[in-house]
Amino acid sequence: VRGADVEQSPPALSLQEGASYTLRCNFSTSPQSVNWYLQNPGGHLIHLFYIPSGTKQDGRLKATTVPAERRSSLHISSPRPTDSGTYFCAAQHGAPQAPATSTRTLPGLSPSSSLSHTVRPHRAFAVLHVTHLHQDSFNHRYLLALQITDFGLYLPFLTCISFCTRNF
Repeated sequence: VRGADVEQSPPALSLQEGASYTLRCNFSTSPQSVNWYLQNPGGHLIHLFYIPSGTKQDGRLKATTVPAERRSSLHISSPRPTDSGTYFCAAQHGAPQAPATSTRTLPGLSPSSSLSHTVRPHRAFAVLHVTHLHQDSFNHRYLLALQITDFGLYLPFLTCISFCTRNF
């Protein structure tokens, strides 16, 4: 069985505090549902949205999924340093594997001096089933356990509101 393809746009992103940005995932097949996650610089994985279709908003974050158009997006209004991290879109479907890419972005740079690093595509094998531990003051759900329960694809994005020191 061939995995579904996913396309990330924009391929690179230079963030500035106070502006608005949209991360997009386009899929080669219609997803049954999409989950958006943030892995913060400390390594904590935070579930942002579960969205089979339509639009959901939580504060400055808004996620939209249109299965018929095979796309999902995450809109970030007025980014803050606490928004730094790797963003993942996870689409539930029946394929065993699919490519994924990661984009490193640095904030506060003019478009002509933007620094970005795109990581080579790698393989993703499963959608993550999550068990929620608790909610923090921002109503984000931290994950206690991850289990491979269904096949799917994910696409990570990395955005850094403050200086990125993580090596890829």
